[in-house]
Amino acid sequence: MAVERKARKTSGAAPVEKQKKTKKRFSLWKILVLALAVFGICFFVKAELDIYAETAEYNRQLAGLQQAEKEVALSIAEKEELRQGLLNGDANDETIIRIIRSRGYVYPDEVIYYDVEKGE
Repeated sequence: MAVERKARKTSGAAPVEKQKKTKKRFSLWKILVLALAVFGICFFVKAELDIYAETAEYNRQLAGLQQAEKEVALSIAEKEELRQGLLNGDANDETIIRIIRSRGYVYPDEVIYYDVEKGE
């Protein structure tokens, strides 16, 4: 009978060792899958942030181009108004001087003083 008990103990110990090895392998797979999932999430979050930054830059450039387009349209309208006034003879000297001064031109030897307190 003593021999049978030793056999049982030996045979019972082997499956426990196999279970421990499979648990270790299974936990390694869990760690690998978890690491892959974390990497994937980080990758997609970074890609999303890059897309957001590029979209913001694109919107800033678009706003700048739209502002430039408005300025060009106003300049063209102003030139057309002046041209029509000169062709029809309707433009007087005050209109011509006002347009020229708005572009920053002055008479020779003329000095312009700005009131700093008013913010001009």
